[in-house]
Amino acid sequence: MTTKPTPLPTAPRGLAPGGRLLWRSVLAGYEVSPIELRELRSLCFVVDEIDRMDAAIRESPLVVKGGRGAMVPHPLLVEVRRHREVFAKLLTALLADDSAGGRGDASSAARRMALKRHHGSPHGLGGGGWAS
Repeated sequence: MTTKPTPLPTAPRGLAPGGRLLWRSVLAGYEVSPIELRELRSLCFVVDEIDRMDAAIRESPLVVKGGRGAMVPHPLLVEVRRHREVFAKLLTALLADDSAGGRGDASSAARRMALKRHHGSPHGLGGGGWAS
């Protein structure tokens, strides 16, 4: 007798392609707890926000006129940096759940492999796409 594979949780409504890709790639590699699923959801929305800001920055000058007339860095440059910091913190929390929960290294290794495959780094930062 064969068992039916458990279907993957449906991606949250409103995710853009980058967030959906991360959602599917991480969930395809391992099972997650409800808390991890919530962390992954947040992580995916942050990825989409970074993607949107990166697209806006590419279409805008990097230096703009500030409130007092001086040229200043585009405000989205600061915001996208902050979002990348949030991404790193959320990812660290998601990866740390394995060691805290005592489930071993297999789940954490699967996450790192999925992130490396789709974002060029086991930490999701760098290597191409929105994170470069």
